[in-house]
Amino acid sequence: MTSLFFVPYTVGVPSKSLMAQAAPAPVIARFQFKPDRVEEFTYGTEFVTMEFDKVEEVIELCEEFKDALLDVIVSYNKRVISLAEQERL
Repeated sequence: MTSLFFVPYTVGVPSKSLMAQAAPAPVIARFQFKPDRVEEFTYGTEFVTMEFDKVEEVIELCEEFKDALLDVIVSYNKRVISLAEQERL
């Protein structure tokens, strides 16, 4: 006997079961280091771009290395946030 797999859906709107299976959006962070601290983190460039699974991982790195950072630009869920801009508000 043949078995059929059925996934319920509504046109234009994914079902909850499909949304639960979707991979989470990656968190992209671009770190800008102070000129006198660059050599500790990179090979001569002041910018490093990294991908993370969670925003909390970026926050942990920012807290740990805040004295070496000039700015961190984070792209997540179609939003771009500059931490240096947030500091000025």
